Amino acid sequence: MQQTRQNSLKVIALAAFLLAVCAMPSTADKPPKRSCPTGGETVVRGRFVRVYRGGNEIFACLFSDGRRFGLGEKEGLVAVAGSMVAAYTSDLEVPTIGLSVYDLRRRRLVRSSILNPYKLVVTAGRGWIAGIELSYTVVEGERRPTQVVVADDIGDSDFRVVASSDDIDPDSLRISGRTISWLEAGTRRTFRLGTLKG
Repeated sequence: MQQTRQNSLKVIALAAFLLAVCAMPSTADKPPKRSCPTGGETVVRGRFVRVYRGGNEIFACLFSDGRRFGLGEKEGLVAVAGSMVAAYTSDLEVPTIGLSVYDLRRRRLVRSSILNPYKLVVTAGRGWIAGIELSYTVVEGERRPTQVVVADDIGDSDFRVVASSDDIDPDSLRISGRTISWLEAGTRRTFRLGTLKG
């Protein structure tokens, strides 16, 4: 009787062990952990993206897939938001030169622009861009003041000027969601991208 009871306990213990083993997650079922390369000099790092220099080239990498994307041979301005990277470079993988916006999740060019701003920001969802262009004097001697410019699919031109003044602080450009802001004569002005009048 005691032997039978011991055998029953052994069977129960074995069954419990097998159930525990079956319940354990299999390492083969886990997707491989991905990460961006750690080498090179970081140019800018966002929550989802790292942009870094490798030799003479600039690369971007989305943390979720670990694959690098070549941005160009010469770094200009770089801004990131979500999976979007805006960069002013001479491009390697996409044949454009100038300011370009890439969606690293889809690995494609979203937009390109002739803009060459001093300060640059980009939105996460649509890859809209905004920048500040410094004042300069044209050939004829006419002076153009500092401008806030945006490229957000509104209107027929490549970009729009939403503010123009010698009182704009070129280092003051900020972005929150789709709203950009800057300091003009000490007052913070705002404009909402994707709208006609902000």
